[in-house]
Amino acid sequence: LMHKFDSIKTYFKDSPYLSNIDLSDTALMGTLQKAAKFIPNILNSVAEVGVNILVALFVLYFMLVSSKKLEQTIYQAIPFTQTSKAELWKEFDMMVKSNAIGIPILAICQGIVAGLGYWFFGLESPIFLGILTAVSTIIPILGTMVVYLPAALFLLANGQSGNAIGLALYGIIIIGSIDNVLRFTILKKLGDVHPLITVFGVLLGLNLFGMLGLIFGPLILSCVGVLLKVYSIEFGRSTPEIIQSTSLTDSKSTHDGPDIIE
Repeated sequence: LMHKFDSIKTYFKDSPYLSNIDLSDTALMGTLQKAAKFIPNILNSVAEVGVNILVALFVLYFMLVSSKKLEQTIYQAIPFTQTSKAELWKEFDMMVKSNAIGIPILAICQGIVAGLGYWFFGLESPIFLGILTAVSTIIPILGTMVVYLPAALFLLANGQSGNAIGLALYGIIIIGSIDNVLRFTILKKLGDVHPLITVFGVLLGLNLFGMLGLIFGPLILSCVGVLLKVYSIEFGRSTPEIIQSTSLTDSKSTHDGPDIIE
């Protein structure tokens, strides 16, 4: 073992970039002692992640196996009329699809298109920049501009004015157009989510769930909004058109929720 350390020391001393590193026995022992202090934390973190994964897989298995029964139980337990239950179920379905499917699709599409642009205009690490662009889609107003505009300024500072102007135009016209097109096609069909719900949901979700909060944060806030809406229909003073127009449906006990199995 000491022979291997001696060979490593020789390599570091011969290297012009690593020769200034202190490789004495005292320095190495101090480094090993500092590293040893982090070992328990690392092991605890690994164990925690492993337990979380096992619990998630365990819960997911039973949710998939008993999904219909779970839906029926929740649907029957909701203390609303059949009409409000149907409306609530439809709104929840749209919100889940919009947040869990629509927003990630939007981010992935913009990230891919942006990554191709970064590669075409000669930027290093286009994949990494594409990932940053995908994440930046959740930022209101500015959105992906917080990535491609600094990238264009970087090209301009390096004397590549043509590529800088091209990247800026590419971002404004192509990347921005994809955002608008997808928001008014896919997201409108899946369910319209207000940008503020997305922003505050992401901030809340990141604090509570970490990276998973990018999806679960906006989803939870959207679901809370749907619950408040249906609650106001049930117990508020207003009588919405949906209740008036579907009163006959309510009297016949029909609904759009999950099929109830006796």
